[in-house]
Amino acid sequence: MKERLQYVFVRGGVALFTLALLATGIRAESNFEKIIRQQNAENAKGYVQPIADIFGANMNAGFSRNAKLPASGFNFRLDIIGMAALVGSDQETYMATDPWGRKFQTATILGKKGGASPNPIDPANPALEYRGSDGIINTSIFPFAAPQVTIGHIYGTEAIIRYVPIPEISSANLPKITLFGAGVRHSLSQYFDAIPLDMAGGFMYNSFTVGEFITIKGWAIAAHASKELSILVLYGGIQYEKSTLTLTYKSTGGEDVNIDLEGSNVVRATLGAGLNLGILKIFADANFGALTSFTAGIGFGF
Repeated sequence: MKERLQYVFVRGGVALFTLALLATGIRAESNFEKIIRQQNAENAKGYVQPIADIFGANMNAGFSRNAKLPASGFNFRLDIIGMAALVGSDQETYMATDPWGRKFQTATILGKKGGASPNPIDPANPALEYRGSDGIINTSIFPFAAPQVTIGHIYGTEAIIRYVPIPEISSANLPKITLFGAGVRHSLSQYFDAIPLDMAGGFMYNSFTVGEFITIKGWAIAAHASKELSILVLYGGIQYEKSTLTLTYKSTGGEDVNIDLEGSNVVRATLGAGLNLGILKIFADANFGALTSFTAGIGFGF
């Protein structure tokens, strides 16, 4: 049966982020953990790489939706931001290595049924076949969500914070989870009076940990531009980014595994639009890089 994505909710019913890696975890040990522990470091890299790509793309999204930053004055805004990266067919399979050193194609964590056609045969016992692990998550779009607080302005500068700690929930077999992000944006248009657009530059850092098993860290440097047309805000930008997923576990074969997987998104272009309805802000954008993703959200503040 296909596994379903599950979500962790912060108190009050606001979705914090997708715990797809632990989607089957209402047991003594999640399917993800069981499958990973059966694999050596090399095969685990290929199996998990799509998650590193997608989480990295999602975490580094939602940085900006308006480049107009006043030189002074108090500003506070709370945004609930949803991100979603598209899952390509190339992220559903990878080339694994069987116990005898032979390569074969099988499913990633985002794939379907594992194994090859035909499956590799044990050279010492032709009656035994070796097959790869099945995928855990079957989806064409991978969601993520986070709260974000923005505070400003000093000399055209504002600070951005994302932080939600979720304690261990033993009854649901969920480990301690922490989302932390911090960034800063600075007005560039204040130095160029003749430019008809609002412009800003910034830096953002994000960290997402799931117990002692998974850690995902990422950072981004971006340049943004926007134009206000009454209540409509058109915005866009270019961003250089990096993300790394660290996976740490002990395999069933006794191997201590600690691997780092780099996210595939390095440069992204963003195009979006928003509505400034006083204290209420609504926005959505598309992001184009190694992965295509979308961001949408709602904000409250001034």
